[in-house]
Amino acid sequence: FWQIKLKGSPKMRTIASCRDNGDEESIANAELIAAAPELLEVLEMVVRDWTAQFESKGHMAPEWCKQARAVIAKATGSAS
Repeated sequence: FWQIKLKGSPKMRTIASCRDNGDEESIANAELIAAAPELLEVLEMVVRDWTAQFESKGHMAPEWCKQARAVIAKATGSAS
């Protein structure tokens, strides 16, 4: 069983659990869940920077940017 501490949280809270079966998949799942907040933060930064540099000047968003926005919305609970 893995516990993941929320950034800035003074107490340990379980936000996800992965059974530690000692197999590579269980470990990989726990590591991915632990890295998810940082991955989201970086993806938001990439989309924000791309938007500021290109889309604000009239360029159409490429497919990767549209997909990234959809994933960000899903992860932050703002997806419809």
